[in-house]
Amino acid sequence: MQPPRWLQSLQWKHRILLVSNAEFMGEDLRLRSESREALERDLLVINLHSSTEVHTLQHIHDLNSKMHAYAIHMMENGCCAMLIGKDGTIKQQYTAAPVATHVFQLIDSMPMRLEEIQQRKDHA
Repeated sequence: MQPPRWLQSLQWKHRILLVSNAEFMGEDLRLRSESREALERDLLVINLHSSTEVHTLQHIHDLNSKMHAYAIHMMENGCCAMLIGKDGTIKQQYTAAPVATHVFQLIDSMPMRLEEIQQRKDHA
């Protein structure tokens, strides 16, 4: 499975957690784009059935149908969520609701994230 092409405008700016259905987001409010933990990691959480929360993608023609079609594609492949790195590659696919702690630990182990952490320490 490949990340959708319509996300290319976010490459190198955000890590993305694509969720095929809101029920797979769980009750953990840390897995929201506006949470402190998500903001620190440049994590954009996108529920593919709700484009209203994705202001950064509103310029894409026919966004709702593209998001819905990709959600169906993910579910057909047994995937309810996927983590995409800033480089645009899939880092993890989830068959169950992702756990925030695990998502953040995975992100924090990525070379680009380690570099970001070091840069913040150097500028502190």
